Amino acid sequence: MGLKFVTERTKTMKVWHGTGDYALKGLLASRPITKSRHYVCKPCFSTTLSFKIAALFAVRKTSAADFIKGVISGVVVEYELNGNEGKDFKRAVDPCLQDEQEVAVFSVNQLVPLAVWRNIAGKWSRTLV
Repeated sequence: MGLKFVTERTKTMKVWHGTGDYALKGLLASRPITKSRHYVCKPCFSTTLSFKIAALFAVRKTSAADFIKGVISGVVVEYELNGNEGKDFKRAVDPCLQDEQEVAVFSVNQLVPLAVWRNIAGKWSRTLV
C-alpha cells in the first residue's frame, strides 16, 4: 500500500466588507484587524460573499449627520481572497434573522484589496485601488 498525500486546495474568490468611510484609510494602508466573534472559533475579519449585504453594512456605518443630509458615506471594500478553507477562512453562520453569507477570514494576509465602492447619488460606483 502506497503513501497518501493530502494536499490543501487553495480557493480564490471575491469578498466584500462594508464599513464607514472613517475606516477606509486604515483598511487600505494595512491589513484588517481580526476580532473575536461568539459564533466563530477564533478571531477573524468579517467579509461577505454578497455585495448587497456589504452595501447594507456601509449604509449602517454612515454617520447620522450624513444620513440626515441624504448622503451615504459608508464604503464597500472589494477583496480577492486566496486561501485554504478551514485554515485561512470559513463560512460563518451568525444566528441572526438574515443570512449574511459571511466569510470569516482568519489569515488576513490572504486578502488583496481590489476596489472601493462608494454610493454616489444613490448608485454604487467602483474605483480600483
